Amino acid sequence: MKRRNGLIAAGTVLSLVATLDMLLSPESVSLIDLVLRMSYVGTSFEFPSLFNMTFRLFPLFAFQAIMGNSYYDYFCTGSVYYFSRCQLRKKWLAKKQFELLLASILYSAFLLVPSLLILIMQQRLMLSRIAWTITGYYVAIFSLWLFITTTTINFLSLKIKEVASYAFATGSQLLLVMALKFCEPENGAAARLLSINPIAHLILSWHNSPINEVDFYIHQIETGISLNDSVAFFLGLSSVVVLVSIFIVCRQEIISSNIETEVA
Repeated sequence: MKRRNGLIAAGTVLSLVATLDMLLSPESVSLIDLVLRMSYVGTSFEFPSLFNMTFRLFPLFAFQAIMGNSYYDYFCTGSVYYFSRCQLRKKWLAKKQFELLLASILYSAFLLVPSLLILIMQQRLMLSRIAWTITGYYVAIFSLWLFITTTTINFLSLKIKEVASYAFATGSQLLLVMALKFCEPENGAAARLLSINPIAHLILSWHNSPINEVDFYIHQIETGISLNDSVAFFLGLSSVVVLVSIFIVCRQEIISSNIETEVA
């Protein structure tokens, strides 16, 4: 309950901050514009733009902070929860990961809701069939990234301090943002790194699409990355982190001391 309330509060505030200028404008706003805004439209390969993007990642950081300790408590001796067999651990882990994936999907979609409600009340929202297609890709890509990063924080927290695991994940994402500077399409061989930088896959306006109507709205910078590529890329990463989490959870002993306070 506390996590759910925290996600609702954080998602509401941070999404409204991200779209504040659109909400204050008297002009009509399309759902496509709203989705592109939440997916960092306008980001370029220049450092000032990339630095600005780091602040726009805060809604994702909030989810990772709130949901990043889902595993830790089950392995503390302060908890009465014990695993008697690895098979039971796998069943427990499957349930926790399904819950996390569902939360990631709902949160990604929810980030659009506060602004949508305000625009609907103001009668300024424009909808279209293509808008729902783009929204579907947005939810798929962002929910998978939240699942990947938050699962990583969860299993790292079993090995290092919980705060340290969150700091590592957040710092890595910030470094990946700044690394985009060296992945411009004009940089020759270095540009090949763009397709393996997960942050590039979050910027929908850097994508193309085989659907002409979708491509018309999103294809603002040529990177050679399609929406389908990004979904497949994140599905692959999701499979890796799931396998790693299974390996760690099935071999993790009950934590006999509090690694947050280092008190036995």
